[in-house]
Amino acid sequence: MGDGTIARLDAFAARYGVTRQSLIKVWLVERMDEEDDRAARRRGVTA
Repeated sequence: MGDGTIARLDAFAARYGVTRQSLIKVWLVERMDEEDDRAARRRGVTA
């Protein structure tokens, strides 16, 4: 991850008023939820 990526993360974190670490955690959870939903749709299961 380059300096530009870190700067972008910091800018997003500042925009939302959270730390970089908190932003990453929230985004990871959101992405995992999306992946779970996508897998469930492939199996024909809706949550």
